[in-house]
Amino acid sequence: MPSALKPQATERVIGGHAAAAGAYPATVSLEVVNSEGVGLCGGTLINNHTIVTAAHCVFDFDTNTVIPATNMHVGYGSNSRKNQTVVPVKAVHMDPAFNPLQTENDIAILTIDPITTTASVQPAPIYSGTLPTGTNLTAVGWGLTAPGGSFDTLPDELQATRIVVGTRDECRKMVPAYESSSGPQICTQNSLAPGSDTCQGDSGTGVFITIDGQNYLAGLTSFGASPDGDPTCALSDGLAIYTHVYYYMPFISQYAGTTATGPRRHRHDHRYRPGHGHWRRPHGHRASSAGAPAHRPVDRAT
Repeated sequence: MPSALKPQATERVIGGHAAAAGAYPATVSLEVVNSEGVGLCGGTLINNHTIVTAAHCVFDFDTNTVIPATNMHVGYGSNSRKNQTVVPVKAVHMDPAFNPLQTENDIAILTIDPITTTASVQPAPIYSGTLPTGTNLTAVGWGLTAPGGSFDTLPDELQATRIVVGTRDECRKMVPAYESSSGPQICTQNSLAPGSDTCQGDSGTGVFITIDGQNYLAGLTSFGASPDGDPTCALSDGLAIYTHVYYYMPFISQYAGTTATGPRRHRHDHRYRPGHGHWRRPHGHRASSAGAPAHRPVDRAT
């Protein structure tokens, strides 16, 4: 599917599997019409009328403006996009500090009319704990499922894959000022989960941490690439960057009202154990988008 979004790097769910029914009831699809066509991203319900997504999913890179809410629709209620209930977006609020060139502060809030929560429609609590190196996370999305794949063959069913928080030294190859995933961005390292990654079409969709059987929203798919700028998804030396949702609670609270946050847990609970998008940013934005610039990190929108 052509996309209306122009990310920096490329992202989709690669090396994953169809998500179990009801496992991620807060996950929604997002279709956006902009100056280039129609783009696919995702988002996460954090209460019955508020969705968090990536800012680059709602930003028109041709006009340098926020895309109007009237150009956006959200699908919810099913892992299958064709079976979702589709509703219009009523308002869009992009973080005013969003930097489209560096894909920093890559978060936006969408408002919809209140919806009824059911077993298949449940807001996600936001994870408030630490995310040390080695933490296991799950990325979900309807983006590409193989490097170099076609937008004509995007999956209908929500996909899920394991990703792992990377080391500071590796992550600084993508974000030089990176200190840890407790800051504004979460960084994952492909070499810690070979063959798994997000890609175009996954931008804005949630990244979750599971504690005692409960999935908590930790991040939003933003961008990814290799240290030398290759936007191909799932490269062995690739890195992916996700917006750290809890870091932006002051911004979120301005528009969302009441939201739930998750427990702070011991660091070792989710550590990596060996053996175990369609927007991305200008490095490789992981939105699905036609004509995303190859010289930037690739956003993971389509």
